Amino acid sequence: MTIRLLILLLVASVTWVGTSQARGQDPDPAPADAAVDPPDQSPPPDPVSPMVLVARALREGTVTIDRLENERDPQQRQTLMSNLNRGVSTIQVNDPGNPRLHYLRGAMFFFSGRKGDAIDELNRFVETTVGRNEWKAHRMLGDLFLGEFPSLAKAKYSSAAALKPNEASILIGLSRCDAALGNTEDALSFARQAVDAVAPDSIDRMANLNYVSQLLAQDGQFEEAQRLVTAALNLAQNEHRKSPDSLAEMTTLHAQYRIALDMVRARLRETPNQADQYVLLTKYSREEVRIRGVISLIQILALLDSGIESFESGAPLVLLEERASLLVDLGRTEDAKEAYEELLRSHPNHGIARAFLQENAPEQPNPSPGE
Repeated sequence: MTIRLLILLLVASVTWVGTSQARGQDPDPAPADAAVDPPDQSPPPDPVSPMVLVARALREGTVTIDRLENERDPQQRQTLMSNLNRGVSTIQVNDPGNPRLHYLRGAMFFFSGRKGDAIDELNRFVETTVGRNEWKAHRMLGDLFLGEFPSLAKAKYSSAAALKPNEASILIGLSRCDAALGNTEDALSFARQAVDAVAPDSIDRMANLNYVSQLLAQDGQFEEAQRLVTAALNLAQNEHRKSPDSLAEMTTLHAQYRIALDMVRARLRETPNQADQYVLLTKYSREEVRIRGVISLIQILALLDSGIESFESGAPLVLLEERASLLVDLGRTEDAKEAYEELLRSHPNHGIARAFLQENAPEQPNPSPGE
């Protein structure tokens, strides 16, 4: 009897353990006072509401339009256009009836050269309560109509000027309209106002100075015209000094030297026997050629960097040598030092690299392989 009872108890115990394990229960549960992490009861995060997405897209889109007006770097402009397009798509999905969608779409078409689409969208926008008070929309319409319809463009610029007095871009637009309509004095007046509306040391002043000088030259006032071109050249040189390795600033400086050369040639055509103008012609020509060469080297360097990055297992020695040599030619000594130091890490016995570093960085020990 006792043996049968023990057997029954043993079978019951085994059965209970197996059942607990099948249910995922611990056969030896933790004591009641043991610390157990409570289940996460926090609600899932709320999705961003459509109105928040639209407000963000409108705000960022407006900022992007402002940046597109001033950005000269092609790659940066492409990035900004992508951002603007993404914002437009967000508004179209979440709030297609928003009137400012016409403004963002119009600006997107404006900057991408889709003239007809830009005019349609911006016209719809300025007909709304919000749009009639947006001066940039009126000015963009002026820009779009200027080439073929100067009178209509002037009306749009005038609407913009009523909303934003003393804005240089609007004043230039009004000047161009008067120039196209044959109102030379009014064109010069608006152009001079545009120059005065911009800070003296601002690069934005450069284009306005060039424009006024063009009007003055057409009117036979070559001396004052050249003075303004020289002022614009000084601004371009100052911007280049701030960013000497910038392709955009170098390209701007090159274009300004070409404008200065055109002005010198115009003066010599008017009055050939001017020794000082021949001196300027020689000086500007040399600098224009030099800068053109530097721009070519910068473009080649960008292509070379792209090529080097394409070699996953390490670029060939000849490409590393060419890159370092290009940096030397560009006068970028510090970058050249880094390039030759990197070259020595993989080729410790490279004679040109060692000679360059001994001459330009004698206080630094040559890097060891793998450093």
